[in-house]
Amino acid sequence: LKNVRGYRNVNNPYVLNAVLDKLRLEDMYPPHTLQLFDVFPGNGMFTTMLHERLQPKQHVVMGKALGFKARWKEIGEKFGMKWDLVNKDPYDWESFTSTIDDEKVIVPDVASRDTIHPTFLISGNLTSTKKSEALVVQWMHCVANRNWLQRFGRVRMLLWVNELTALKLLAPVETNRRTRASIYRDQFTETKLAAISFPPVKYPTLGYWSEEELLAYDPIVMDRETDLIQSSVDPQNLCLLDIQPKNHNLDLDCFEYVTKQVPILKSSPMEAALGNLGPGAFEYFDKTMPAETMAKRPIDLTSDEWAKLSEVFGMWPFKPTYF
Repeated sequence: LKNVRGYRNVNNPYVLNAVLDKLRLEDMYPPHTLQLFDVFPGNGMFTTMLHERLQPKQHVVMGKALGFKARWKEIGEKFGMKWDLVNKDPYDWESFTSTIDDEKVIVPDVASRDTIHPTFLISGNLTSTKKSEALVVQWMHCVANRNWLQRFGRVRMLLWVNELTALKLLAPVETNRRTRASIYRDQFTETKLAAISFPPVKYPTLGYWSEEELLAYDPIVMDRETDLIQSSVDPQNLCLLDIQPKNHNLDLDCFEYVTKQVPILKSSPMEAALGNLGPGAFEYFDKTMPAETMAKRPIDLTSDEWAKLSEVFGMWPFKPTYF
């Protein structure tokens, strides 16, 4: 399989086989039952191996690269695989609504939110541009808002991302890497680091993964020099995120406002950070929130504490009317 310019891809089938073994997708998706929606498929190695492993009922491949349809028709014929090709830009929201609602290329079942969707899976390679990180974060927000492809249920996503994106999203509590993006990831998904390439890269503002993080995730380790194909101008490590949405009953307007305003002063005492919610906010929360929570900094708050903070904010009689 040829590389596609701009993407970071794994080119070692033995490594990808180990990744798929670790994911144990067959336990959730029996053969001939799954609808697989594949976007930004990159060089195609992961897409073809995923298809071979899961034997989906339907496999949609969406992309907008030059010669996309001809290339993927050739790949399908070469490996004896059938897919529905959609020559549209996955960065465009309309690409998904037109494909599903208007053209009905794929019509996923609406599943109960009591569990992960049993017959619908999303896969993608979001490593090609600087916009890719923003798109990953946007899809996290779609999980919370239950829109886009997440309107069909809690749809699992397997996303190849640059290491810098993974470091931001998987930032644990009590670290300076913690931002609104990682708060959303923690609150609305169960996300695991399934694979990572080495040797490590130290980023100026984020540093390295901690030993505790890597031990907890136990990812499949790939060699950046021999297992990947990528740009020589901007070499980065590659990560695979296994994103499984959680169910929730939060007031998203309140949660969004609180997690937007309070982390502005993420390393400051709560007295200062809560002031961003409006005059008198600290005094109100100091009376209604546990003392343990009020003694922390925003980067120290757990997902339960963020949920409680937004719930209490929603009951505040003097909360801003414009939020």
